[in-house]
Amino acid sequence: GGLGLDYVNRAYAAAVDANGANGTSVAEIGAGIVGEEGRGLAVRARETGRPQSASGHVVIDGARRLLAIAEVPVQGNGAIVGYALDRTETEESTAALSRYVTAHEDVLHHLGTAIAIYGADQRLQFFNHAFVQLWGLEEAWLRVNDAFRAWVDAPENAGRRFQDAPQYNDRIAIDALRERRTWWE
Repeated sequence: GGLGLDYVNRAYAAAVDANGANGTSVAEIGAGIVGEEGRGLAVRARETGRPQSASGHVVIDGARRLLAIAEVPVQGNGAIVGYALDRTETEESTAALSRYVTAHEDVLHHLGTAIAIYGADQRLQFFNHAFVQLWGLEEAWLRVNDAFRAWVDAPENAGRRFQDAPQYNDRIAIDALRERRTWWE
């Protein structure tokens, strides 16, 4: 059989401005996202026998929406079941979080206090310019050697001494850091 729509639900019909759920004359929602007039994923799903998916933006009710479209072959009868998930809220939340993180990073970069943030995996997630200057480390080196242990051991490995750092004169603090590096191992 063909790859035309046999049935669509009310949400799909409303999204493509169709009258009802009879798929015989309903537009393909993925026409602007996938090739072959919106049937490209279904063609590949039928040819490969494996689910196919794509994401893209469409306009629904005058608003730009991100849709994740999938076509899944049904074993045994050659039919293809397709569905679309509206991922707009996820996309908007991700963008808002990214703006939030960027704003905080900007603030932290401008502070005169040295800051390094490590994740649960003991990898360096963030450092500011004051941190680089305080310890005399190269930013490129920190990006490659991002483990907590590498940073604690770095001055001796590079022939530098912690007490030589311009704003550091308390050897007890670095000894405490070295002692605690095993807490995460």
